[in-house]
Amino acid sequence: MSETTRTDIPSQIKLRYLRSNYFRVIHADGVFGGFTPQGNIFPSLFSDRAPLPDVTIHAGDAGGVLGKELLDRREVSNETVTRELEVGISMNLNVAKSLLEWLKERIEIGEKAQAELSQREGAEKK
Repeated sequence: MSETTRTDIPSQIKLRYLRSNYFRVIHADGVFGGFTPQGNIFPSLFSDRAPLPDVTIHAGDAGGVLGKELLDRREVSNETVTRELEVGISMNLNVAKSLLEWLKERIEIGEKAQAELSQREGAEKK
């Protein structure tokens, strides 16, 4: 049986990255999620923060300029930590595995860089 080779496959493929209108950079403190009814994995990235005030009161200034906030007059209706879901991602198992491998590689690179930096800083202190 003869082996055939495809000559129409290029040796290199150039990819151009475009950011969609909804692209944004977010901060994530954690992840929460599960599965969609179709069986996709659905993680949501969240950030934690202190609650924002509903109302602030500021001192008036004779010149019509807003003065300092009167902190004892601040109104906050929610005294708990706010966990704000920033973005949700729906992906099939193959994409999830790919993401896992990508994260593992980046963790390895980051840990190696941190170890090298710690080693250099330790050598500089001596």
